[in-house]
Amino acid sequence: MADRNEEKPNVESEQPIPIDLFSDEDEPISPAEQQIVDQVEKEFTFDRYGRRQYPVGEKGKKRRKERYGKRSHIPKAETLVVVKETAAHKDLEEAERRARIRDEQRQKQLEKELQKKRRQQKVIWKRRMTVAAMIVGLVAILVIAGYLTFRLRTVRVIGTYTRYQQSEIIEKSGLETGKHMLSQDLSQAKELLEADPYIAAKIDYVFPNSVQITIVERSEAAAVRWGLNSEYIAIIDKEGIVLNSNSPDTHGLIEVEGLVLTGAVNKQRIGEQADEQVQGLLEMLDKLQQYSLDTQLASLDIRETMGIVLYSEEGYRIEVGSTSDLDTKLGRLKDKWTEIMRTAAKYVSDGNPNPTIYLYSKNGVTVSPYEPDFVVPATLDPTTTMPDPLYGTPDPNLGTLDPYSTQNPYVTQGTTPIPSQTPIPYVSDPFYG
Repeated sequence: MADRNEEKPNVESEQPIPIDLFSDEDEPISPAEQQIVDQVEKEFTFDRYGRRQYPVGEKGKKRRKERYGKRSHIPKAETLVVVKETAAHKDLEEAERRARIRDEQRQKQLEKELQKKRRQQKVIWKRRMTVAAMIVGLVAILVIAGYLTFRLRTVRVIGTYTRYQQSEIIEKSGLETGKHMLSQDLSQAKELLEADPYIAAKIDYVFPNSVQITIVERSEAAAVRWGLNSEYIAIIDKEGIVLNSNSPDTHGLIEVEGLVLTGAVNKQRIGEQADEQVQGLLEMLDKLQQYSLDTQLASLDIRETMGIVLYSEEGYRIEVGSTSDLDTKLGRLKDKWTEIMRTAAKYVSDGNPNPTIYLYSKNGVTVSPYEPDFVVPATLDPTTTMPDPLYGTPDPNLGTLDPYSTQNPYVTQGTTPIPSQTPIPYVSDPFYG
């Protein structure tokens, strides 16, 4: 008990000592204060593990046992653990605080960047909206200007057309002025025009505000009889396209005879593509139009493709033969048409009603007063003189009449002509083209 009373500090030392914690200057310590500090240092010292130290000696050991009991006592261990956990907790709290500070700074930075991006996006969006509005406005202006500029104002009709007037062709096409050009259906207009077999049309845009219609009018070339008994008449052009499958008359055209045709449809070609008769007919029609002979002929017989026959309006038979070398044949016929027709007319006036004109003569076009199937009598008496419609009464001094000669119709006395059934050859002088 005496020891405990001795260790108690003086009453004066337990009184609080005022210390100015916010003073910037160090104040001198009084002896009494220094004594208290020394006493505290003796009473409260700690080792490196944070454990409280006491003065060395028996008295210190005894006081340690009184305060903490045995060294292995649980509260002492718990106290040490609490001290360590508190330090680690403080470090953890400090780390968490710093992490929170970093997160807050990072969040603020991200927020600033996000706000900056939002401002940039708003600016970009405004620019895009402005550009889009300008584009829409420009497109609207172009559409309006284009609609006003490309409205159909004129429809031009060119080409050869005699059956219709220009206004009738435009009306048939269905094209309407005042509407936009691209709204005009040109293919439909072409179909409407070509519904007429006589019209072949081509329609094109002529920008900015016109449409051009090119008309190729199909011209009548011939009248073809068809049907089982040739009771129908079809009007065709030079390409064989049927313009009228059931015409009441021939329209004053060349009438085609001998063509085997059982059907005819408007706007379609007659016969088959490989039909030899049709090919020969089309070739003849084309050449006749080319040499302007179609208006001077009455009919064309295509019954034999190797023996094509033409008939003039006067009824004269014109032997063409095959379609080979038509330019030479028809060229000569055209060039010498007047002389040939005059010669044929002379033969008719002399009593030969069926003269024949041959275009396939080697020396040119020749005219015979006889039909192609006319033959010389089987026998002739060389001593008999007989009149001849071409050369008159023969002179006995010149010899005997030779009906086979085209140059000298007489042979010398004593020559006996050979009886023959050979057709009469060409008689007139050839007409060269």
